[in-house]
Amino acid sequence: MTQVAPRHLLALLAITLIWGLNLIVSKLGLAELPPLVFTTFRFAILAAVLWPFLRIVPGKMNAMVVAALLSGAINFALLFAGLSIAQNVSAVAIASQLGIPFTTLLSVALLGETVRWRRWTGIAMSFLGVMVIGLDPVVFSYWPSLVLVIASALVGSLGVIAIKRLPEFRPLEVQAW
Repeated sequence: MTQVAPRHLLALLAITLIWGLNLIVSKLGLAELPPLVFTTFRFAILAAVLWPFLRIVPGKMNAMVVAALLSGAINFALLFAGLSIAQNVSAVAIASQLGIPFTTLLSVALLGETVRWRRWTGIAMSFLGVMVIGLDPVVFSYWPSLVLVIASALVGSLGVIAIKRLPEFRPLEVQAW
């Protein structure tokens, strides 16, 4: 078995912490602003920071717009709409992680990638975990938020697949769009 380098483990922990804090800060922001306004402000800030990385690639911009809308605007609008009506940020955080198995399933279906038994087991466990959360009577009472968050994960996964088809763009250029 391969060991994870300590600096990589620290990076993974930092990313996890940042994502968790992002959800908490977003929930606080959504208490003050409607979801679409919050999404617009978030992307306006990102646009100001990432403006220098915008690059037009002739013949690829329609595909980039689709990828950007799926992985960005639509994904986050659905996520923030679900988060705004959620009573429990923990359930939203867990449901949003379905993006990983959705992306894997879509990469098999749309890109012909191969998945072995360990990943299939992980995918099954992911869906089972969200189903267990969804069956909790407290969580079930706000199922519309979970539906929006799961839809966000699916749309974001479609965006990732669209991005994989755009190797002409560097990562920061993708983020900028």
